Amino acid sequence: MARLMILSFLMTSLSLTIGCGDESSDTEILQLPPQMRNVGNDPAGGGNNGCDTFEAAGAYEVGLRSINVGGEPVAIWYPAASGSAVGLPKATYDIRQWLPSETAQQIPDEAAPLFEMNAYWDLPVADGSFPIV
Repeated sequence: MARLMILSFLMTSLSLTIGCGDESSDTEILQLPPQMRNVGNDPAGGGNNGCDTFEAAGAYEVGLRSINVGGEPVAIWYPAASGSAVGLPKATYDIRQWLPSETAQQIPDEAAPLFEMNAYWDLPVADGSFPIV
């Protein structure tokens, strides 16, 4: 179940990335509420799909932890203390980790490069209150 949730998250992230990469697309992948549609580089609000809202890094470093829930790994991303990632390598993952073993075994190493995230393992949590998403 947890693998399905994580795979769903990864596929949603990929969809947003693909949807935000093509400014000429007529399809709006991300439907933002009206108050957020006039954000970014389009002052008139026309034609902006809102993707530029998510292109720049936010105010916090991103921490990453993995916990075990019911025998399944669950990844947690959270706001981390400012400056706590200095000198640390970015977190990476191999997509095969999240696939059933019989499927993962069919993907050769050269076809499964590591995906680098803009997150870092086990950073200290930032002070403050944050929503759970």
